[in-house]
Amino acid sequence: MPRKVLHVIASLRVGGAQSVLAYLLRQWRGQSRYQFAVAAVLPGGQFMPMIEAMGVPVYELGVSVPYDPRAIWRLRDVLQREQPDIIHCHLFYANLYAALANRMGHRRPLIYTEHSIWNRRRGMAIMRPFDRWLAKQFDHVVAVAEIAKARFVEWTGYDAGRVTVIPNGIAVEDFPPVVDVPAQRAAWGLSPDDFAFITVGRLAPPKGLPHLLRAARLLADAGRRFRLLIVGDGPLRPALEELAGALELSPWLTFFGARSDAPVLMTASDAFVLASEWEALPMALLEAMACCKPAVVTRVGAIPEVVRHGEEGLLVPPAEPNALAHAMALLMDMPADERRRLGLQARRRVEEAYHIRQTAERLLDLYDQF
Repeated sequence: MPRKVLHVIASLRVGGAQSVLAYLLRQWRGQSRYQFAVAAVLPGGQFMPMIEAMGVPVYELGVSVPYDPRAIWRLRDVLQREQPDIIHCHLFYANLYAALANRMGHRRPLIYTEHSIWNRRRGMAIMRPFDRWLAKQFDHVVAVAEIAKARFVEWTGYDAGRVTVIPNGIAVEDFPPVVDVPAQRAAWGLSPDDFAFITVGRLAPPKGLPHLLRAARLLADAGRRFRLLIVGDGPLRPALEELAGALELSPWLTFFGARSDAPVLMTASDAFVLASEWEALPMALLEAMACCKPAVVTRVGAIPEVVRHGEEGLLVPPAEPNALAHAMALLMDMPADERRRLGLQARRRVEEAYHIRQTAERLLDLYDQF
C-alpha cells in the first residue's frame, strides 16, 4: 500500500516554490510508492486547477490573510482526514501552521524545504529565537542549494547533518529548443532588428528590477536597439511603472503582467536577464535556459552554480546597473553563432543537472527514510 505525503504551502499562486511543486507532482504520477495531497494556506492561484487536474486532492485552509490562527485548526482537520505518513511544508506561513497543527494529536515526520537564502525575519535579530524554535520542529530540511543550506544552518543553528541539498528541477521536455519564432515576435510588436531581453518573476524587492530599468536607460542612451519584456506581477509593479515613466522607457519596455505562456515569450526573445539582489535557485532561469536562451544574471545565491560565466551566459555583480548594461551590450554584440552556442550549452546544462526527474527521485528516496 502506498504511503501518503501532504504538501503544505503558503499559496498556489505564481511563485518558484509553487512551480517546482507542480513539476514534482506531475513527475510523480505513475509511481506506486507514494500518494500526495496539497494544503494551501491562502485561496486560489493558477496552480490549483493544474494540480487538481492531476487527481491530487487540494485543500484550501479558508483564510484570506497569511496570519490567521484558524488555519491551524483547519490544517489539523486536513491531517485527520488525509492521515498522511509525512508532512512536507514550503514557505513561512505553511511551515508555522504545519508545525503547530502537527503538535495537535498524532505527530508525523515534518520535512521543510528551504527555497530561499534570505527573508525579512533574518534582518531582525528579535526573530532569531522564534526561527530557531520553528526549525526544531522539523525532522529534516531540504535546501535547494548549498548556499541556502549554509544560510539556514547559520541562522537557526540547525544540525547540518539533517539538511539535504536537492536542487530545483524542471521538465526540460516542456520547452522545445526553438531559437527563433518570427510570427510570435511580430505579434508582440518585435521587429527582426529588435534585440529582445526578457525577465520573468515576481515583481518584488529580491528581483532587483529598479537596477534593470536603470540599465535599460543606459542602453537606450547609448543608442542601442532593444526591447525589454517584463513578465510577472507583484507588489512593486506600481512603483516600477512609475520609475519606468520617470526614465522615459516606454519605447523600449513592455510590462506583460503574469502570463501562463511565459515560455512562449521566452522562446520569442533573444536573451534572458535577471537582476536579482538575492536569490536561491530561480525557476525562471532554469526555464529560460531550457529555451536555449543565453542569460545575463547577477552573481547571487546559487546562480553561479547554474550559469558559468562565458559558458551559459554572463555574470555580473548585483545592484550595479552599469555592469548589467555593459554585459547586456556585450551579449548584443556577440556574433549570432556565439549566442546560439551559449543557448545550446544552457539547455544541456539543465538537461544534465536540473531535470525534475532527478529532484523527484531524490525526494522519494528521502521520504523512504521516514
